[in-house]
Amino acid sequence: MNPETLHKQEITDVVQNWAIWRDAGFWKKFLTVWHDDGWMSATWFQGPGHKFVDISRTSFEKG
Repeated sequence: MNPETLHKQEITDVVQNWAIWRDAGFWKKFLTVWHDDGWMSATWFQGPGHKFVDISRTSFEKG
C-alpha cells in the first residue's frame, strides 16, 4: 500500500471509530483522535481534545 493510501485509511479508521472508542471506554485509543493541541467542537463541548476525553471518561465512570 502506498503512503498516501495508508494515511487515508488511517484517517478513515479514526473517523469511523472515535465514538466507539469513547463509548467502550478505550481511553488510550480515544486520546489518539487528537494531536496534543487538537480542538473538539460539539454542541455541548468546545475545548481541547484531551479535556473532551477527560469529561467523557468521567461521564462513562458515572454510568
